[in-house]
Amino acid sequence: MAGPRGRDLLPERGHTHYTPNLGTIELRVEVARYLHRRFGLEYDPESEVLITIGASEAIDSVLRVILEPGDGVLIPEPCFVAYQPCTVMAGGRAIPVPTRVEQQFQVQPEALAAADDGARALLINYPNNPTGATISREGMQRVVDYAVAHDQLVISDEVYAELTYGREHVSAAAMPGARDRTILVSGFSKAWP
Repeated sequence: MAGPRGRDLLPERGHTHYTPNLGTIELRVEVARYLHRRFGLEYDPESEVLITIGASEAIDSVLRVILEPGDGVLIPEPCFVAYQPCTVMAGGRAIPVPTRVEQQFQVQPEALAAADDGARALLINYPNNPTGATISREGMQRVVDYAVAHDQLVISDEVYAELTYGREHVSAAAMPGARDRTILVSGFSKAWP
């Protein structure tokens, strides 16, 4: 617990309790401020920000909440190895959607349509793990437009948002029409170890 604030959080000063399940309000306020500064997004820290142990726990929790047995989740591949198992453990069906190196691993609406069989959600990850691919603003808007047209929730894993190396990160939630259907997942561990 380094730093001036950390010294105030010592056990000898009575700081031995569990934090709230949502995370402390101070942290949720700072997360909301960061999302506003970085992406122009407005989130209410009281009701729209939740702190988890990591992005994987957040994705697992989201899938367990939104999926009914058999619901499909479109998952562009290559992808983080936990997406399919989390979907299956939540009772859903993982629907792989191929991406192509020739298109810089940016998921295409045509590929979504070819794989889609009435999926409940679309789980995207840009910057992507494992490829490192980013997606253009136009590409992200096409993905969001597809989700809107098919009434799908978008789960956007943006844990690598600060690691774009000279490319612009485009948040799915910041696209027109996306805010109210997008669950943004991010974290501290990649950019601020």
